[in-house]
Amino acid sequence: MAQHSDDPMIHKLFFDAGEILGKQFVVAAGHLPSDQRAEVNLVLVGSVFKSWNVIKEG
Repeated sequence: MAQHSDDPMIHKLFFDAGEILGKQFVVAAGHLPSDQRAEVNLVLVGSVFKSWNVIKEG
């Protein structure tokens, strides 16, 4: 689908996915001790992240 990212509906779908992933990361990081929250590395794996160029905007 990412190869069709010029399609407005596909773009919106991936944008929304990026927002949801970001919010979930913030929630997960919130469970870390406060002194460990200053810098948290995030590793993204899986085939969905082949679409990172359209997800990252969300």
